[in-house]
Amino acid sequence: MQFTRFTDLGLRVAMQLAAEHIARSTDSSTDHEKPSYRVTAATVSDAINASHTHVAKVVSRLVELGVVRSTRGRTGGISLLDEALDFPLGNLVQALEGDQNVLSTFRDDPLPIDENCRLVSVLARAQEDFYAQLNRLTIRDISIDNVAELTSTGAQEPVRGRIGA
Repeated sequence: MQFTRFTDLGLRVAMQLAAEHIARSTDSSTDHEKPSYRVTAATVSDAINASHTHVAKVVSRLVELGVVRSTRGRTGGISLLDEALDFPLGNLVQALEGDQNVLSTFRDDPLPIDENCRLVSVLARAQEDFYAQLNRLTIRDISIDNVAELTSTGAQEPVRGRIGA
């Protein structure tokens, strides 16, 4: 299965924000000692080396899905919601892909495959298995290595080029 660029960016944004979230929540300093660093769509796009415009669109979709919180204004920014750390990865990919059925490409073909063809049911099961395997993991699971990178460097900003590299 091939992900769209939108889904790829969505996963990278979620991983970056999860790493930031986990690193900050495990920080042993008191609240008044913590830096006032804000995470924005622009800082995340720089960190993952992606277009600001594309990341802004992805962040907007992640807000709609209840994965990311966005606050507007001078002191605004974006952050991963606490409960989003346990968001199943398969559900996230399905939502970002727009619930695209792998078989839709066959239907759009000039010589479409008959719906009763055995291949159709095999591919449908394979797609279900694919998402089921991804659902065994959460956003937290795929972000753990990135937390270690953030905390080992003492980063005050997102680690650039690290996420999903």
